[in-house]
Amino acid sequence: PLPQEKLDALCQKFHDIVVDRVVNSSFVNGAKELLEYCEGKYDMFVASGTPQGEIRDIVQQRTDIAHYFKGVYGSPDKKAQIIQNILESKNLKAEEVIFIGDSHNDLEGAKTQALHFIARYYDEDQTWLKDPAINAKFPDMMPVMTYLENLNTKEQVYK
Repeated sequence: PLPQEKLDALCQKFHDIVVDRVVNSSFVNGAKELLEYCEGKYDMFVASGTPQGEIRDIVQQRTDIAHYFKGVYGSPDKKAQIIQNILESKNLKAEEVIFIGDSHNDLEGAKTQALHFIARYYDEDQTWLKDPAINAKFPDMMPVMTYLENLNTKEQVYK
């Protein structure tokens, strides 16, 4: 059997490699522009399946984006619990929240609170992208700003 000390060292090494690769990865097309557009208009949060300590390390090390987020949350809590905690702690109503996600787990988490969901996809043929709960889907973040502007215009008309 592998001694605990050796296992811990290997786990730490793996953690360091993952964090380094994510921290040094390039942005999805339009992501930085979307963050800049949303700054001051919306409170933004990270709700991730990545372990909480790891996702917080990643966001803190990405000093070019850390300041955009009001909170960074990860596992062991499930997406649904993270979303519920954000809604309750920030006194937000589901109809005031837009969730942008890139996975089936993101969609399922958003559905638990009936959140408006924008899907960012890698492959348009993924089965989960056919779910009627998806309000919009895009291959990158560039069209999301226009989508949000149009959504805000519609909301102003209906208020």
